[in-house]
Amino acid sequence: SYTQQLPLVKLCYSIYYGTPQGAPHFNLELYYDRVLDVLTELVDEGIARGEIRPGKVQDIVWTIMACLNITIEEQLCHCNPRIDGSSMVRMLDLVFNGIATA
Repeated sequence: SYTQQLPLVKLCYSIYYGTPQGAPHFNLELYYDRVLDVLTELVDEGIARGEIRPGKVQDIVWTIMACLNITIEEQLCHCNPRIDGSSMVRMLDLVFNGIATA
């Protein structure tokens, strides 16, 4: 389950957002850039296959990242998280299907 990785994610967030004194030197920007690169590749592939409506790829990627980040923060910050894996899938469905009426 994705929650098995929470201790690792918590460590990464602590290093990234914590004080630099005593933290191991690790360039988390490279990790973040890699996540963006992978999402960009997936969105490009989805557009090429006709699975995602053509649009500005970076806007789509940042929207997906917003859903990912709020879910991660919710998992890390609350003892009883209100967003779980199925909630994130529903949020991404809203993003991919659009929230405006036809």
